[in-house]
Amino acid sequence: MADNQVFDPEFEEIFEAFSQRTAQVRSVNYLKMMRQEGLFWLHGTINAVDTDRDFWHLSCSMCARTVWRGEDGLRTCVHCGYVNHYDIYRYNLEVEFVDKSGSAWLVLSHEASTRLIGRSVEDVIGFQEVYRALPVYVGEPSGVNDPDATQASKRRRTE
Repeated sequence: MADNQVFDPEFEEIFEAFSQRTAQVRSVNYLKMMRQEGLFWLHGTINAVDTDRDFWHLSCSMCARTVWRGEDGLRTCVHCGYVNHYDIYRYNLEVEFVDKSGSAWLVLSHEASTRLIGRSVEDVIGFQEVYRALPVYVGEPSGVNDPDATQASKRRRTE
């Protein structure tokens, strides 16, 4: 596989590899030592999700790698050079995966992330935009420190 190509097998390829037993069960420690790409089955637990960064990236419609928007407004892929004319978002979810041999931070594929989250990346982006638009409350909610509201509440409880 060339360095500039993305390893992004189709579901059918993955299913075939596992059904023909050409994909083997591996441990996290084995994957840390490996220096090649391939299909491997991991059995373990997602222990944490990196929430310090976005769960998605703007991607190239040709190679699915990250696209950067330049000063000229063009979305040019830094890997294949293709100029993208519209935005395509893909999940880029980083998780801490743990098994008996250890733990490792892994980036899940777009397809695996979609299955895990159960929503499209566009839905998640929309939810985040709504969340960011919500007002931020500092201190107590309205009325809690209002003496008139407190007195009225006390009167109601004693009546």
